[in-house]
Amino acid sequence: VKVVVVVVAVVVVVVVVVAVVVIVVVLVVVTVVVEVVVVVVVVELNNACRILTRQLRPTPLPLLYRTAEIAPPNIRKQTHGSTEKHKQETDLRSPLFDHSYPRARLK
Repeated sequence: VKVVVVVVAVVVVVVVVVAVVVIVVVLVVVTVVVEVVVVVVVVELNNACRILTRQLRPTPLPLLYRTAEIAPPNIRKQTHGSTEKHKQETDLRSPLFDHSYPRARLK
């Protein structure tokens, strides 16, 4: 009976370890895919701006965005983040509405 319990415990541990490894591999693959997609989107945005503004490849990106009359990606990202934070704090339907954040532990 003790041998069976030990074997079952070992099998459970092996299954858990395999599951954790699979989850880690999936997360790594998803992260790589997301990074590739983001790079492709930014490249396509730059190409679209170049086509619309008729600018050549050597044109610096900040000037390209200014000529196309759109905000640079870092400003758009910051604006989107602050908008989402505002929604989370004020929208009753948000799952994070009235959520109390933990205190910072590091100084």
